[in-house]
Amino acid sequence: MPQRRGLAISALSSTSVTGPSFTNSTSIVAPNRPRAAERSARWDRTTGPVYGVRVDGGPALINLWLGQIGADAERLGDSDWTVRVPSVKREVIAVTLHANERTLSLRAFFMRGPDRAHEAVYRRVLMKNLEMRIWRFATDDAGDLWLVADAETSSLGRDGLDGILGLLSTYVDESFEGVLRMGFAVPHGVQPTGAPPGA
Repeated sequence: MPQRRGLAISALSSTSVTGPSFTNSTSIVAPNRPRAAERSARWDRTTGPVYGVRVDGGPALINLWLGQIGADAERLGDSDWTVRVPSVKREVIAVTLHANERTLSLRAFFMRGPDRAHEAVYRRVLMKNLEMRIWRFATDDAGDLWLVADAETSSLGRDGLDGILGLLSTYVDESFEGVLRMGFAVPHGVQPTGAPPGA
């Protein structure tokens, strides 16, 4: 049996449900709504319509999904959050999320610009970009390294957000120590963990 996509059906029990008027901001969405932008039901060829909860606006969806996945999140404003993502190499990665009406932007500090081997460090992270999905390395004017990602909320969903945050943890754990040793004088025998240089 195909797996249903979208929001968990259990979320319906705590959400107000309305009839065909769709006047509330949350409701069950009928599969025959004339405007695609107002539908959250998706059609699955084998099972028919897959219903979800309709919540107007990107920020409301992101807030709902963060709660559903149990993220360690702090809301900073109407459209902004900081999420603490666990990591083996860094212990915790602070990620800022900014929700627009249709997209979610994520940004996490990786480490400050290297003290040495600048070209080798930047080359390494650029080559890592070729292997990565969703996330990519970027640099700011000071030369500091960041991981950034963008996703459309219409195709993201609770599980997608959880997956994006999990990918961040994986990419940091794969890259952190090698980039740190290449760009900074780390004594042999010292196992770097915790906050990166410049955090």
